[in-house]
This record gives sequence, structure tokens and C-alpha cells, in this order.
Amino acid sequence: MRRMYVAVLAVVILPFILLSAECGTQGAVKVDKIEGMAKSSADQQAWAPLKAGQEVPATHFVKTEAGARTMLLFPDGSSLKVGENSLVSLSEITSNSSCEREDYKVKVFFGKVWSNVKKLVSKNDAGGFVVESKNAVAGVRGTSFGFVVNTDGSGALMVENGKVEITGQAKPAEPKKMNIQEWKKNRSRQEVAGPTEISKKEWDSIVVEAMQMVRFATDGTLSKPVPIGAANADVWYRENAPIK
Repeated sequence: MRRMYVAVLAVVILPFILLSAECGTQGAVKVDKIEGMAKSSADQQAWAPLKAGQEVPATHFVKTEAGARTMLLFPDGSSLKVGENSLVSLSEITSNSSCEREDYKVKVFFGKVWSNVKKLVSKNDAGGFVVESKNAVAGVRGTSFGFVVNTDGSGALMVENGKVEITGQAKPAEPKKMNIQEWKKNRSRQEVAGPTEISKKEWDSIVVEAMQMVRFATDGTLSKPVPIGAANADVWYRENAPIK
């Protein structure tokens, strides 16, 4: 009787243990759909063709060729569609034991992605879904948006629904011109400031609403949000969202 109880308990508990392992820090995404040629690599040296149903571990890279598309599913049910001629990395895939999102980070080196981010059921203080490039970072909790990065580092963020906060590198402030005569006159009364650490980058943030688009330049500066409509909808937006 005791052996039977232990066996039943193992059958009940084991799936939860396996689920916890699958959704832990060393998580993975699953290839749901694939069209054309897409590959994955751990180091960008050896590339292997992707197949529907296989898993791609965190920190791995995914690239697509011309005409290709692939849909990646995260443990919490969120999805990331990678368009043609794209290179992305799965920087971080951290979930809790219930497969609820803690931190998901995707870096787009070039190309385009479309994210459908599932809203969190519980009040998780983390739960971030971040898509970033060299010059811009987009962070969300639950929404649908497109992110395009050109080979020169410029690109665009297009939001279908929800809100997305995008952060880009701001233009450095113009150095203040020094009046030598005034400095000489007042230098004896001025206290010389000690050395201070100067950040190499300053960043601006914009919250982009549904049906809005923001472009970022090669230096990371952001444009003002503009409404998305039939006249200016990007091809990638048209493929993934209805034009209202």
C-alpha cells in the first residue's frame, strides 16, 4: 500500500518538477511554425536548420534567409515572429515554476520581428518582455508590436495594441562656450570641481500608444510618435496587423 502511495505521488509530482525545470532560468523557446530557411546557433559559427517542434535554448541565435518566416513560442504563451533576412538572439528567457514570465529579452541585430506578448495573470513585479537593438530598447508587459532594425542601426517600432516604452540614445548636449575673460576674472573666487564620471550615452524614453509608430535614427535618437494608418503603414505591419 505504501509503495502504491509513493508511485501515485510520483506520477502527480513529477510533471510539476519537469515543468519547473523547463521554465526555469535556462529556458528555451519552441519553434511553432517555419516557412523557408531559418537556422540557429549557439556561437554564430556552426548553424543548424530549424525544424517545427524543436526547442531553441536561451542565449542562442536565430537567423532567417530571404522569404523565410519563423514563429517562436515562449514558456508563458507569448510569441515572436521573425521575418526574412533577420538575425536575433534570445538573450534571456527566465520563467517561474508556473511558466509565468519573469524576464524575456530578445536582441535584434538586423531584420524584423513581431511580438505578441501575453498579459500577466498575477501581479509579478518582474514580468518584462524586452526587444532591443544596438540603439533602441522596447519594453512591454502585454501587447502586440513590430520592431524593425535596418543594417545601419536605424529602425522603427510599430504598436498594434497596448503600450510600449521605447528608449533611445539622446543627442548629446551642446558644450557651453567658455568666456575666457570672465573665467580669468573670477577664477580666484571659484571652487574647482573634482572629477566626475560622465556617461558615454544619454537616453530618451517615449511611451508609444496603440496604432502609433516611432522611428529611431542610426544614433538612437527618437522621432515623435505618429498615428499608423493606410497611408503610412509599414509592409511588416500590414502583414501582421489589420489597418484601422
